[in-house]
Amino acid sequence: MYEATQLFDKMPELKCTPTAASLNQLLSILCDKKEGLYMVKDVLLKSHEMGIRVDRSTFWVLIEALCKHGKAKFAIEIMGVMGLFECNPDPKMYSLVLKSLCDSDDSNGWSDVIAFVGEMRNAGSLLTNSDCYMVIDLLVKEGKMDEAYCLVTEMRIDGTNPDINCFNKLLSGFCQAGRFDMVDKVFDEMLIGGMVPNVHTFEIYIDGLAKKGDVDGMVKMVKCMERAGFNANVQIYNTMIGQFMRSGKSNEARELMDEMVKKGIEWNSDH
Repeated sequence: MYEATQLFDKMPELKCTPTAASLNQLLSILCDKKEGLYMVKDVLLKSHEMGIRVDRSTFWVLIEALCKHGKAKFAIEIMGVMGLFECNPDPKMYSLVLKSLCDSDDSNGWSDVIAFVGEMRNAGSLLTNSDCYMVIDLLVKEGKMDEAYCLVTEMRIDGTNPDINCFNKLLSGFCQAGRFDMVDKVFDEMLIGGMVPNVHTFEIYIDGLAKKGDVDGMVKMVKCMERAGFNANVQIYNTMIGQFMRSGKSNEARELMDEMVKKGIEWNSDH
């Protein structure tokens, strides 16, 4: 590693013209070792003095290698010096670094993710639906539901509406947290915003109503679901049957079982 760096420095003396290709090769070598990461910034600055025209491909090699090794914070530092080389991070770079941050084992990694999302917005790089889902998934796992809701709100303000998968993940998180008022609120905001629910949306919502003990609400939502052109599946039936049993409405539970049999849906008590 050190030998490779020394050889790169001596290229002009050896009457060899250093190029972006040779720089990229050196950067790849440095990124393979932890100690090499600390040398990257200096090598980049030195390459500028050597007259090497660094372009976005160089930074791609570097940032991709850093993210591969879980060194997203180093990647963010490198993105910060791109302007010195008349380059700017592109959306794919931001997404790559964001994924690396989300995959981090750092217990406070979610705060780094939120901070980086803010940097992305300031730079005019909007989250894709894939980015949004990934961040919401992390925040739900960390129990940071208010932050997840703010993320979706900010995306809508930016003009990039999250897709149904993002909303479903948000609904599921609030349901798991027992915050049924927010389940209702998010579901209503979906409808007002023109978002079309899918079967999974109804599964989550009905599960939330069951956990809340709202039997009548479950029945109404199933009817609403059927009017929207969806049929209740085995998971929804099981959720309803379980809640009817817990509510002491065994007759209604048996009626639902009979309905499932008529529709050819096999009941599984393990669901």
